[in-house]
Amino acid sequence: MIDQRRQWFAIILVSQFIGATVCFADDSLVEEGTNAFCPVMPEMEALPEISLRYGEHTVRFCCIGCRREFLADPEKYLPNLPHIASPGFVATAWELMGRHNDLMMIGSLVLGLVWLRTARSRWSTMQLGDGVASLLTRTVSPTVPLLVLLIAAGYEINLLSSALFYQAIEEDIHFATFYDYGMPAKPTPPKHGPRLAGTYYRGNDERSPLLLNGGNYRTATFHIALVDDQDRPISYGQQLTQGPIYLRLRIDRPKFTPDFLYSDRFMKAIFLTQEHSASLGRDAPVADRVPLTELKKMWRWEARYPIAQRIADDAEFEGVAYVCEDKFYQPHRFAAKDQIGGGRFHYGMPFRLVLRDGKVAEESELSMGSLYRTRKFPIHEVPLDQWFSEQPIPELAEKNTEDPTLLGIEDYLSP
Repeated sequence: MIDQRRQWFAIILVSQFIGATVCFADDSLVEEGTNAFCPVMPEMEALPEISLRYGEHTVRFCCIGCRREFLADPEKYLPNLPHIASPGFVATAWELMGRHNDLMMIGSLVLGLVWLRTARSRWSTMQLGDGVASLLTRTVSPTVPLLVLLIAAGYEINLLSSALFYQAIEEDIHFATFYDYGMPAKPTPPKHGPRLAGTYYRGNDERSPLLLNGGNYRTATFHIALVDDQDRPISYGQQLTQGPIYLRLRIDRPKFTPDFLYSDRFMKAIFLTQEHSASLGRDAPVADRVPLTELKKMWRWEARYPIAQRIADDAEFEGVAYVCEDKFYQPHRFAAKDQIGGGRFHYGMPFRLVLRDGKVAEESELSMGSLYRTRKFPIHEVPLDQWFSEQPIPELAEKNTEDPTLLGIEDYLSP
């Protein structure tokens, strides 16, 4: 019996050592590979913020759409990932052990306590004293470690469900932007010619015969312009002697639109930036964030984004200013602050300011385009010119329904 106990004891020590070693080695012994270009679209640069784990490697993509394509059929795109080699049996076993080292260690503890349970009749004959013998024979039971094992398994399942939840949240926020407009997102070029100011209209995305005009009506009017430090619009051929130059955005609310959608809760979440990432504002403040300023209570807002601080005789300033919304989710009720999600990109305003001998050149231009369409409707049901257009979209002439479902308010409130 003594030899059998020694064998079990040796097995337990070895399993504990393996579990602890793999726990340490899982992340430190395998050098993680990276890819510079997207495996699905090899001509596109891969971004570190859009990635997933494949074996012991991290695979990066140019957009969420490509990541989804890769997940559907990884083998198809592995030839475009030369840094990923076939892991073989040993590496695969090592990886599986590393991923489940906690369960291995708890399992070895279960085996050890089961052995103690079967050998408890021997404890009373050993010279340990009645108190120690009584403690060992009464408390050692496989029920407790089995319960611990179930808790550990539940924890693993919770980690997996949390990872899937985070991925679903990210795709829900960015699917209609990065999939359609790339990364970084660029709106569809406008049909109008070059200009330095313009007006654009945003339509309703709900459709129902119970809504006025079937749901085809205006929900916002945008006025954009390049302006000087005195808030005066600049024009072609104008001599500019000093900066800064701003991109000004004004938002007007049409009549009979719901108060709820223009409340402080939503308007304070809107800001302008040139930064671009799937986790915008989640891990660090947006450095160039410019919030909206309310000009007329509940009816007009404005933001001025600086695009040029200093003016030279010959200079060029180019980029895209994004209209973003803070879109964060609370991971659980005890969270100190929201950490899941990132800025949702609603619109992009490409700009180009070219100066020749200090004058605004004809190559200068400014436009605005939509970067976000909800998944609820395909484009054949709501044409683009009824969603976002440089042509006027009909305004409501009377009060609309107050049904929160028809107006889409429930979508804003859903967790």
